[in-house]
Amino acid sequence: MSVYEKIIEQFPIVSYEEDRERDGRLEKIYDKKVKNLADGVVYKKSLYRKGNGQDVWCYITEVSPKANVSFAVSAGPLKKIAPVLSRAEEFDGNVLFAMNAGFFHFFNNGDRTPYGIQIVRGVVLAEPGRERLDMSTFFFGVTKNGQAIIADSDAYFDGLKNDLEYAVGGGLMLIKDGRITLHQGGDQHPRTAVGIAKDGTVILMCCDGRSEISAGFTYGDIIDCYINLGYEIENLLNLDGGGSTTVVLRGENGLFIDNIPCNAPNPEFVGTDKEFVSCARPVSDTVLIVEKD
Repeated sequence: MSVYEKIIEQFPIVSYEEDRERDGRLEKIYDKKVKNLADGVVYKKSLYRKGNGQDVWCYITEVSPKANVSFAVSAGPLKKIAPVLSRAEEFDGNVLFAMNAGFFHFFNNGDRTPYGIQIVRGVVLAEPGRERLDMSTFFFGVTKNGQAIIADSDAYFDGLKNDLEYAVGGGLMLIKDGRITLHQGGDQHPRTAVGIAKDGTVILMCCDGRSEISAGFTYGDIIDCYINLGYEIENLLNLDGGGSTTVVLRGENGLFIDNIPCNAPNPEFVGTDKEFVSCARPVSDTVLIVEKD
């Protein structure tokens, strides 16, 4: 039995159409911000409305396979966590965008180590066991030749391990090999995800939640959001969300937080406010988009 078949046993697949019929389809209300971070890299801050009438702020970055940028992962020593903004500031190179990524042991006196794979500059900091499931099975990675991939632990141990320059562990697959795999569960929360389209476009998504101005996404909402972008999505991976969800951009005065972390006491704070920055949860690792030059 493959690792994916074991996941399905543990987290049964449910009907995406029935889920959307029950919860309603997402509708984009408007784009508050559209910014070209680099040639072939488009960032959008958009307001969506859910089928139940609740609004959600969503942050989507589309990276063309021809874009002159690289993906990278920033992480410190095991058990050391830091905010996304700090991770981005410490990373070498001109960081254009950063967001939280892999799950890690945070609650119940967790030791802060990542659940799954973590590779930085070709160095394996953590890896899943073959038999471990859930938040260590799938991962987003970058090969040594710069190709972004989404794969599972079977592929990792069967040949990918030595070809990865960067990698972070993910949660459940929501689209796998072009097929929707909506798993049971997944309430409204702040969410983070990464998808790869058939044409090689990489799409990073975060959404705010648990606040008066943004309700958050379910698993079905994430799938709906990606499908509505107009790409033929090949693979879509749910990443760590909740209080970890953080979006960092480069502005004229340096890096700043562009979303509203759900721990922020006031949604009107701006990303440069010290009190606002302190509300962003420290995380185990961060995915970055960096100019190649």
